[in-house]
Amino acid sequence: MGIQIDKRPVEASDAATLLALTMTVLQEFNIERLQKSYGELSAESFAEDFRLPCAWSRILFVNGSPAGYLLVHAKLEDPAVLELAKLYIYRQYRKLGLGRFLLEEAFAEASARSVSKIYLSTAREFGVLGFYQHLGFVEVEDLRYPNQVNSIAMEIVLDLPE
Repeated sequence: MGIQIDKRPVEASDAATLLALTMTVLQEFNIERLQKSYGELSAESFAEDFRLPCAWSRILFVNGSPAGYLLVHAKLEDPAVLELAKLYIYRQYRKLGLGRFLLEEAFAEASARSVSKIYLSTAREFGVLGFYQHLGFVEVEDLRYPNQVNSIAMEIVLDLPE
């Protein structure tokens, strides 16, 4: 039997599920600084990011079970840039192309908004530098978290249809 992948926009009722997914991934990679900040959040306060102006999100299900999610929104310092704020996939669903699938959806959303740049900042501990580079992201100066140890900032410039 194959796998069935479904997606939909994140809903308010998903907050506890997504916070648990996030904490599971952070614990897996032993990223204590992020575990502490996310661990202090309630599901309601975690959900606030998904209600930001111009926020766009997707949750993925594999065979009916939550597998991962993505959140992008207009970058606070520059609304002409989208920021990849969150991309988390449960371990058992990695290497299935779900991260790429979610990012391609985000690229399409950026294009629909006539936004040509997506920015992200991620923890080195995730080991995702090669994943993002393969998709076309390049390292840039981390202006959002300039003093964060083990933080990597990246961006991709997308070709917009003329």
